[in-house]
Amino acid sequence: MMTEKEKKIQKILEAYKGQIKDIIFSLAKTMSTNQSLFTGEEAEELTEEILGAIIDAADIKGLLDLYVPVYEKHFTEDEIDFLVEIHGHPVYLKLLKLTPTMITEFAEIQQLWFGNRLDKMKEAVDRYDEI
Repeated sequence: MMTEKEKKIQKILEAYKGQIKDIIFSLAKTMSTNQSLFTGEEAEELTEEILGAIIDAADIKGLLDLYVPVYEKHFTEDEIDFLVEIHGHPVYLKLLKLTPTMITEFAEIQQLWFGNRLDKMKEAVDRYDEI
């Protein structure tokens, strides 16, 4: 039996379903062409029906159920109430949708940023070793 807090968390996690489906959809397409899961003709004819079956097999609800204890661990009930309140807000939904794209962009920026500073960072470590 789920607690009230767990029910609220489930409501929040519903917003992630579309995002996870998009990720699975993208992975299935990539795997079908890059890893030869399907023959050439099958890969090109990867239909919505096939992708739907792949998504069903992925058991997104089961995955989201595993997220509940993580939310319980990191958020109080008052914080969960706030998240439930805003979870349908267009800005919150936009944030959820854009988060994977933004993480990719942040990683690219960080790679350039730190790549340009590696020599200085190494010098700092070397100076520390000399002490």
